[in-house]
Amino acid sequence: MSESFMHLFPADPRQPKPDWPRLRAALLTCGFLRDARVRDLDYVVVHNLWERIVEDRGRAHQGAPDSVRGFDTLLDELKSIDIVPRSFALDCRGFGIPDFISAMKGHGYLSQEFTFPEQEGFSPGPLYWELSSMEEPSDAANWGMEIYFEDFGANIFVASGEGFFHPPGIPGTDRICPDWQELLDRWYRDPTQQWIDPETGKGYGILDLDWDHTLAAGRCWLEIHTPAYLDGERAAGLLTELSGQAFNYAHRRI
Repeated sequence: MSESFMHLFPADPRQPKPDWPRLRAALLTCGFLRDARVRDLDYVVVHNLWERIVEDRGRAHQGAPDSVRGFDTLLDELKSIDIVPRSFALDCRGFGIPDFISAMKGHGYLSQEFTFPEQEGFSPGPLYWELSSMEEPSDAANWGMEIYFEDFGANIFVASGEGFFHPPGIPGTDRICPDWQELLDRWYRDPTQQWIDPETGKGYGILDLDWDHTLAAGRCWLEIHTPAYLDGERAAGLLTELSGQAFNYAHRRI
């Protein structure tokens, strides 16, 4: 059974990222989000936490080992790469993510500026359903829907699902970009990189190409698990209005 996601992301990753606390407050106030709560420390969240910790410690490209599953294994692996001393002991029983972060800051193993917005999840609010092609169902709480903000620091992340290996179109033409894989390899390291169309001489970055809203890319995004019938165009328009910078959307299945 496939899973469905929608990503709402800044259209130009070369621009400064939106101020998440300000945007969060606006999305709650207008009713797009509701029911803020601390997320469970599942496999994805703990790996995201690892990525943010190693970036905070100046080790941004130190990938998370598969063994990282919870706070104890996270600490063990941080000790193995000398980010935390092997002598350090922390009883994590009963900890939530904010407790763990607070303890790490208190012992000087995270900067005081460290933030982890991924620790918080939201349910769709009434405006979410107004931007959808259906009314809020009475059993929506059982649909597994969750909304959360992800911040990748200085790195660019790319997400896609089924159909990713179909070449993207060149806007305004009936042609495709044949060199998109080579461009992607260059672009996510440096978003100023372009592919030059040999027929026109025009340059295109990855997000300038036509992916038919199947690819998300950026240094941050709002991710929606099980978006149901949300209109991506209208949702991206809302974030554009609230943040003051252009947003785009991608809908993917895995």
